Amino acid sequence: MKKNAFTLIELLATITIIGILTGTAIPATGTILSKNRSDYCNSNISLIITSARDYFKDNYSLLPKTVGEKSEVSLKKLIDEKYISNIYDYNKKEMNYLNSKVLVVKSTNTNYEYSYGLDYGDCNSYIENNLFQVKDTKTDIIYTPDSGKNSNNKDINVTIKFIDNDVRVLSYKYEIYKVNGNENLLIGGVTNYKEYKDKDIHVKLNSKGTYFIKTYVINADGNLSTKVSNKYILDYKIDITSEGYCNPDTTVSLVSNKKENTWLNGNFNFDIKKFGAIYSYDVIVEKTVGGTSNKRVNSEVVISKATSNKSLSYPSSLSATYNITIIGYDENGNSCKSRPYKFYQDNIAPKCTPYTNYPDWTNKTVTLRGDCNDYSDSSTSSGCKVISDNSSDPTRNNSPKIGTSVYKTITNNKNFLGDVSPGVIRDVAGNITVCPTKLVKIDITSPSITCSGNTGWSAGSTSVTVRAKDDFSGLAQDKDPNGTKYGITSNVTYDAIDLAGNKSSCTVNVSSKKQYNCRYRTYNYCNSKNSQIGSETISPQGCTGEGGTPITNENGYTVCIVGGPPCIPGPGPWGGWTGWGSCSGCSDDSCESLSRMLYKCDN
Repeated sequence: MKKNAFTLIELLATITIIGILTGTAIPATGTILSKNRSDYCNSNISLIITSARDYFKDNYSLLPKTVGEKSEVSLKKLIDEKYISNIYDYNKKEMNYLNSKVLVVKSTNTNYEYSYGLDYGDCNSYIENNLFQVKDTKTDIIYTPDSGKNSNNKDINVTIKFIDNDVRVLSYKYEIYKVNGNENLLIGGVTNYKEYKDKDIHVKLNSKGTYFIKTYVINADGNLSTKVSNKYILDYKIDITSEGYCNPDTTVSLVSNKKENTWLNGNFNFDIKKFGAIYSYDVIVEKTVGGTSNKRVNSEVVISKATSNKSLSYPSSLSATYNITIIGYDENGNSCKSRPYKFYQDNIAPKCTPYTNYPDWTNKTVTLRGDCNDYSDSSTSSGCKVISDNSSDPTRNNSPKIGTSVYKTITNNKNFLGDVSPGVIRDVAGNITVCPTKLVKIDITSPSITCSGNTGWSAGSTSVTVRAKDDFSGLAQDKDPNGTKYGITSNVTYDAIDLAGNKSSCTVNVSSKKQYNCRYRTYNYCNSKNSQIGSETISPQGCTGEGGTPITNENGYTVCIVGGPPCIPGPGPWGGWTGWGSCSGCSDDSCESLSRMLYKCDN
């Protein structure tokens, strides 16, 4: 059987789910609609304020003249004079233009604050800070504490708080009065209206007397609120510590941005603060100059009978030890003396002594060092400031200056020529000195060198020309091989070394050929008729002759050797013929000349 309809249980479940979803959706939808209406209503506020600003800009004389004074312009006037168009609420209903206005209050000497009171129909419940429903509200002024009497020489700190649940607080001022018999004297406070920035106001009362505070507040609807505090009574006595000094928390104290017992340079800058019973004070500066054997003390009063807090920049050009003492007086002439505040002054810059064991030219990494020296007078010199432990310094050698030296390393990864300072040294007081520069010369390029000439096989001695140069550091004078070398009979190497120690070489390979030692020579002799008259074998010493040089054989004949050198190689183990000679050099039969020669040479 088919089932075409819901059962009762299914229908009830469906209705329940729909009810739950509807109940969830309706509040969410209401929230969205409420936010949209609020955004719509408030979006027109900036247009209204802008139109009012333009109106008062064109009608400057209508602006309020004194602080706290207010002026207003109706929305109807702004519409009538074309500063703004008609304004509608979210139900398209026009605003009540006669009851709606813009208010301008002069909140300080230079500021104007704009507020609005708008009868905006259904939008009234969505407009923020609307003065339309505010009826002459005033701001509450609360003092905490509202009165009081100091105890144990402590000052009284007063907090002023403003409370206004209806409109904004725009500006305020307050005046501090001191009661002097039947007269109230205005002695301080904020006497011109100041913009309020949602922060409580704090007032400190810290000298003997009876006081009260009067405060003025202006809020956004132009209403002025004033309130006078009850009286504060401050009665101090000079407070002395167990050591016999003025208590710095309740009488007088020195405030400096430098810690005591530290070294300074330049002027002393410090503040003197007085509290409680102290009516006036003197400041005395005592200077101690020189070492223990030549100590000089000079004392100077730099502030006398001051009745207010002061800042002092003391011109301290002299390196010395300074003790600053304050003497505080109450109104009856009673006094106390502060403990001495001690500072050390060093205005002399330290000396930098360069480490001088530097090479002239080098091809290695160079590390420059400057050593700090600040020992002119132990009482007026602060000493060198420790920079590092220099544990990696190879030249430290357990020097007492470890930690007071500076280093600059120039690596040998390229040629370098220039003045370099090791750096800046400092003494403890803050004086600085730039270390002197050193000319650093690093040459990592080897010189160029060439050997030219007969560098192969030679029948005897040979000559070689050597050319070397270095374009950066130059060649060392005693290592310059330039020139022509004569009588070279064996292999030889020439070195060129530049001033940084870089070396280049060239080698001359000389292998002399074996001098052909003739074992014998056969000479054919001819007479003047060019006929052979005999042959002669001479001993090897005859081989020393040169072509065209007369020698005498063992038979006493004068022999003219015609042809080339005595040992010209020929085919096979035998030499060749020198060729036919001429007997023309002989004048008679006693002169015999070589016709031709056959020789045998070893290999």
